[in-house]
Amino acid sequence: MKHEKQAKLNKIKGAFGYAVMWYFLAGLIEVLLYLGEIEMLIYHIVALILIAAGCFKIYKGFQFYKRYKNEG
Repeated sequence: MKHEKQAKLNKIKGAFGYAVMWYFLAGLIEVLLYLGEIEMLIYHIVALILIAAGCFKIYKGFQFYKRYKNEG
C-alpha cells in the first residue's frame, strides 16, 4: 500500500515538474526574442503553446492531488 501512495505522489510531482519545464522553455524563448537573438513571429506562437501545455500540466497535477487527498 505504501508503494501505491508513493507512486501517486510521484505522479503529482511529475506533473508539476513538467509544468515548470514548459514554463522555463517558454521563458527562454521570450528572453531570446527580447534580446534580439531570434526575430520570428512563430517563436511567440511556440512560446504560447508551451505556456498552454504548462497550464494543462498544472491542471492535471491538481486533479491528481485532489484524487490522492480524497482516497485518504
